[in-house]
Amino acid sequence: YQLFFYGLDMPRKHEYYTSFKVNKQRQRRYDRQGAINEVSDNSSDESSDNNEQQHQQINNDDYTKQHLLLNKLNTSNLNYIDDEYNNLTGTNDPNVHLDHSKPLYQQSTITVKAALKLLSDFYTNANLDKQNVIKLLKTIKSILPQPNLMPTTWKGVLKVLGKTCLSRTTFLCSTCHQQCIKTKYGIKKCMNNNCLLYTKMLKSNEIVEIVNFDVRSQIQSIVRRNISVLGHQDLFPKSDICYGSFYQQISTQQRNPITIILHSDGAPLIKTSKQSLWPCFGSIVELPPPIREYQMNIIIVALWSSRKKPNVNIFLEESVKELKYLMKTGTSLFINEHEFNIILSTQYFISDLPAKALFCNTINFNGYYACSCCCTKGEWNETYKMILYPYNGNDYTPRTHNGYIKAAQEAIKKSNGGRKVTVDGIKGISALLEIFSYPSQIVFDYMHLVCLGHVPTLIKRWCKIINKKNVQDIDDQLKQIRLPHNMKVNYLDSITAVDQWKAKNSRLFVLYVGVPICVSHLPPLYASHFVIYSMAIKLLHAPTTGGEIDFANQLIHYYCKTAPLVYDPSIELFSLHAHLHLPTQTAVHHGLAFTSAFSFESCIRHIKKKVHGTKHLASQIAYWTDIECINKTTEFEIPSSAAVNEIQLNHTSIDPYRLILRNLVTIENQQHNDIIFYKRYKDKFITCHTLLYDEPFNCVSYIISFKSDLGVEYGNVILFYKYHDDYFIFVQKYQVSNKKMSQFVTIPSEMHQKLDELYPLLTLTTDFTIIPIDSIRHKCIAVPFQDVFCTMAELHEAQKLLGKAMNTDIESDYDPEQENRMKTKTTTIVKLQKKEPTITNLSDVPFGGLGKGCKSVTYNSQSKNVHSALDAGDNLRSLKQTINNYDINAHEDLRSSPQRQHNKRTKATNIKSKRQRTSSKKSTPPNTAISTISSTFIVDTEQSEYDDDDESDYENKPPPPRKPSNQTIPSSSSISILQTPKPLAGRKILGTSENNNNDNEQSSQKELVFLLKQSLLSITNIEEKYLKPILIGQERQENMIKMLFENQKKIQRALCKKKMYKNPNDGNYVDLLSIAGVKQKMNLYVTSLIDIVFTREELLQLDANKIKYNDGYKLIQEAVRNKFRLSDDVFNTAWCDLHETFLNKCRDIKKGLKNKQTAIQTNPLTEA
Repeated sequence: YQLFFYGLDMPRKHEYYTSFKVNKQRQRRYDRQGAINEVSDNSSDESSDNNEQQHQQINNDDYTKQHLLLNKLNTSNLNYIDDEYNNLTGTNDPNVHLDHSKPLYQQSTITVKAALKLLSDFYTNANLDKQNVIKLLKTIKSILPQPNLMPTTWKGVLKVLGKTCLSRTTFLCSTCHQQCIKTKYGIKKCMNNNCLLYTKMLKSNEIVEIVNFDVRSQIQSIVRRNISVLGHQDLFPKSDICYGSFYQQISTQQRNPITIILHSDGAPLIKTSKQSLWPCFGSIVELPPPIREYQMNIIIVALWSSRKKPNVNIFLEESVKELKYLMKTGTSLFINEHEFNIILSTQYFISDLPAKALFCNTINFNGYYACSCCCTKGEWNETYKMILYPYNGNDYTPRTHNGYIKAAQEAIKKSNGGRKVTVDGIKGISALLEIFSYPSQIVFDYMHLVCLGHVPTLIKRWCKIINKKNVQDIDDQLKQIRLPHNMKVNYLDSITAVDQWKAKNSRLFVLYVGVPICVSHLPPLYASHFVIYSMAIKLLHAPTTGGEIDFANQLIHYYCKTAPLVYDPSIELFSLHAHLHLPTQTAVHHGLAFTSAFSFESCIRHIKKKVHGTKHLASQIAYWTDIECINKTTEFEIPSSAAVNEIQLNHTSIDPYRLILRNLVTIENQQHNDIIFYKRYKDKFITCHTLLYDEPFNCVSYIISFKSDLGVEYGNVILFYKYHDDYFIFVQKYQVSNKKMSQFVTIPSEMHQKLDELYPLLTLTTDFTIIPIDSIRHKCIAVPFQDVFCTMAELHEAQKLLGKAMNTDIESDYDPEQENRMKTKTTTIVKLQKKEPTITNLSDVPFGGLGKGCKSVTYNSQSKNVHSALDAGDNLRSLKQTINNYDINAHEDLRSSPQRQHNKRTKATNIKSKRQRTSSKKSTPPNTAISTISSTFIVDTEQSEYDDDDESDYENKPPPPRKPSNQTIPSSSSISILQTPKPLAGRKILGTSENNNNDNEQSSQKELVFLLKQSLLSITNIEEKYLKPILIGQERQENMIKMLFENQKKIQRALCKKKMYKNPNDGNYVDLLSIAGVKQKMNLYVTSLIDIVFTREELLQLDANKIKYNDGYKLIQEAVRNKFRLSDDVFNTAWCDLHETFLNKCRDIKKGLKNKQTAIQTNPLTEA
C-alpha cells in the first residue's frame, strides 16, 4: 500500500492495522483530492486562453506523461476521473440569464429570477435546510449594493420564481387511518370516536403523512425537456421494453401513448422513532434508456411516511384516481407552442418480494401460495423447518386477473371484520390493480431476486465448501479485474462477506466475471451448475431473439430441477421458484436489464437526503423536490459523435505502433497528411478509449468486439483517427483459442455451443488492422482464465451507458435473514444434516423439456394473459358490489388441461428445435471475448451498458378496448418487425412564419389569431357581466360572516370573564369570580361560594350520591375552573379535595343541627 499519490503525502494518523476496504477508500479519496488540486493549479493558466481554445481539441499528453511516470512508481494504476466527455447527467441551463424579471439591483447584469435559480441550485445540492437558506439569503442581501431585490423569505422566493406547489399533504392517525384535524397551533388530533387516540394530541410517530404529487405536470415537464429524443428509434436497444409483446399491443392501439412504470419500496428514515419512507415512483417507457433512468426524469407519484407499513388502498387512493382519469380521458400537453393529445397507459409494477406482497394484498414470500404467476403451493419441510417449493411439486396453472378478484372477494367475506383469511394466498382487493392487470403487469425485480437474493445465497454456500486458499484466490482475482471506465464496481469485501456486496457487484459477477472465476476455483459440479445459471440470466438480461428466451427457459428449468441434487432441498425457497417465471416475464416485457429497480432504488437514497429533523418528513421531500424542479428547464439534446484528445503521430507513446500504422494507412490508400489521430471517441452515450489513453488508469475501455467478413472478432483499440469526414480504428486483434470453455465444465452437450458463444477463450495476436468506426459492436470485459489466455464478455446495449443512468450504487437492502427467518432457527440442525451432493456429474441428468404443465414462452398463448389495465380497474370497482359480473372467457385457453398443454409444448419444442438448428448454421457467434497476455476471459457487455454505476386526429379519445383471446399479439420471436415508440404527433397552437411565402397559410394563421382574440374578448365580457358580481357578492357575505364570527368571539370572551349568580332572596346578581380567593387556598373560596349559592336548608337536603347533578354544584365547579384558570388535568386533580370540602360543609351543618336538637332534648329550658 503506497503512501504517496499525486504528489500528496498521506498522513499516517494511526499505526494499527486497517482493513483492505479502509485502505482502498483512503486511496480513492486521495486520488480524487490530487486530481482536484491539479485541475485547480492549471485553471489559472488555461483561463487566459479560453477564447483561443474554444474550437480546439483537448490534448492531455502532458497529463498522460505525468500519470505514466506515477504508474511506474506505484504497484497499482490510478482511478479514472470523469471529465466533460464522459457520460454525466448534470447540465447547466444555458438560458439561466434569459428572463424578463427585474435586475437584482441598479446596473446589475443578472436578474432576480436568474440569481435565485443559481442559488436554489446551490442550496439544493448542498442539502441546506430552510433556516440556513434564509440565513444565506439575508447574508447575500446585506453584501449586495443597497437597495436590492433579493428576497429573504420563502414566500418571496416562490413568488419570484413563479412556483406553485401542486402536491397535497394528508395527515392520518396511525392507529385508525382516519384523517386528523389540525388545530390553530399545528397540533394534530384524531376525531374518530372508536380510536384509542381519540381527541389526544398526536406525536410525530403516531401520525401517517401522505403526500400526493401532480402526475400530469411532472409528465409535461419531462416531455418538454426530452421532446427531441421521444420516439428516436436508433436509441432503443433490441432488448428494451418497447420490443416486448405487451408494449407492442399498446402502441398499435393508441396514438401518442405515454406508458409509465410504477415502483415502490420502503426505506428507514429515523432510527430512534423507527420512521420509514415509502415512495411510489414512475418512469416513462417512451424515453429511451438511459434517459428514462435519469434522476430528473423519474416521476414521484406519492410518498408515505410513518412507523407502520402503508395500506395500499389508502396510500394510493388519490394517485390511482388521477391515473385512471388520465388513462380514460387522456390530457393535452402544451410544449413549444404545440398541443399534444396523449393517452396514459401502464406497463408494469415492480418491487421486491415483501413490497410486492404488501401492495398486491397477498401473502408474503414465505407463505404457502406466495407465487403470483402460478398456483403452486409450498410444502412444509420438517427437516429444515421452513416452507419450500420443490420443483417436482410445481403447479403451472396460471393465475388470472379474474381469479384474483374472486379470491379477494371470498377472502373479504370469510374475514368478516375479524382475523384476515387468505384464499389461495390472496388477502383482499388492492387499489393498485385498478390500473394494472394481475399477474402479467406485476413483475419480479431481478435486482432483488438475483443480484441481492440468489447470488449471495450461492456464494455463502460455496464458502462452506472451498478452503481458505481458494477464497483468498477468488478475492484477489476480483480485486484485480480491470473494467471499462463507466463501470465503477470495486470488490472491497471478501466473498465471505457477500452480504455487504452491493447490487452492482453481484450483477457484474453473475453476468460477466463469475463464470471464469468459478470454473477456476470451485469444484467441477458447483462450477458447472453455476455456469448454467449464469447463462440463463445473461440470455434473459438482454435477449435479441425469441430463441434465446426459449433456451433460457430450458436452462432455468434444468437449473431449478438439479439445484436440490447439487446442494440440498433447503435451497428450494420461493425465491428459486420465482426464477421459473422470468422467461415468461421477459417475453412479455423483454430484457431484465430494462425491467429492474436499479434506478428507482437510487432515487430512494436521493430523496432521503432532503429530510431535516423529525417532523413532516414527506412534506419536506415534496417541498425540496418542487424547488429542485425549478432548475430543470434545459431541453435534452442527443450528444453528437466526435473524437477527442488529439495526439500527434510523432508522439513517443506511438513508437511501438508507428511503422505498422503507416503501412496499414498506405494499404488503405489514405494520405498521412490528411489524418488526425485521437485517443478517445464518443458516440452518443458511449465513450470508447484507446490503449494509450487507459494505460495510466485502472480501467480498460479499449477492448471491443467488431464485425468483419469472418463474423465477430475482438481487439484492442490502439488509436482512433479521422480521414476527411470518416473515422477509423487502428486495432490489435485477438484470435480464438483451440480450447473451449465447455471443456472445463461437465454440462449436457446441448449447452456447449451457447456457452462457447457467450464466453469464448481468446489470445492476443500480433496482427493489426484498420476498421471503420461503424464496425464496432460492443465494449468488452477481459477476465484472466487459467493458462489459456482470456475469456471475452461483451457489454451489451444495457451496460454501455453505466455512467449516464441513475446511480445504482445500491447497498444490499435485501434482507437474507428475513427470507430465511425460519432457517436461522434451525442452523444447528442443518449443519448436522449436511451431506454430499446427490449427483456427481450434471451430464448424468438429461437436458431438455420443461416441467409438467409448463408451456413455451414465445407463443401467442402466453400473451393472451395480457389484459387491459383500465378494464381491470372497472372489474375491481364493480366487484365490490357483486362478483357475478366478470367475464372469464378470455382465459379459458390458459386453463386448459395438462394433457392439452403437454401436446402444445411438444409441438412447440419440435418447431423450436428445427429453428435453432437452422439458425445455428447461419448465425455468427455473439457475445464474448478476452484480453491481456496472461490467461484472460473477455466478456461482451452489450446488455448492461445502459445501466448506471451507482440515470391527423387531435381529439381526446379513450383507448379502444383490447380484444381478449382472438387478437394476435406479436411474440418475442418476431422482434425484427416490431416497432419502437414513435415521436409525439401534435398540432401548432399559434404562430406566424416570417419566411413563409404561402398566402393561404398566412391567411389561415391570421384568421386563427383573430378568432383567438375574439374568444378571449368574449370570455372577458362574460367575466365582467356574470362572474364579477358573483365574486363581489361572495366577498360581501364572507366579510359579514367574519364580522359575526368576531362578535361571537368577543361575547364569548366577555362571558368567560364573569360567572353571574342570581340570588333568589333579593333578586340581585352576584359575580362569583369577583369573590376573593387565592389558588393556594381554593377550599376557602369554595366555602365562600357554598354560602352564597346554597342555603342551610338546601345543603341539608342534598344527597351525597346525587350531588354531582346539582346545578349549584356545577356552577361552583365552573367558577373555580375559570377563577384560577385550571386545565382539565389540574382541575380534575384539585377538585377531588374540593369535593370533600363541599361534603364536609354539608356534614358540619348536619352535625351542628343534630347537636342543637340533642341539647334541646337534654335541657328543654334552653329552648325556652
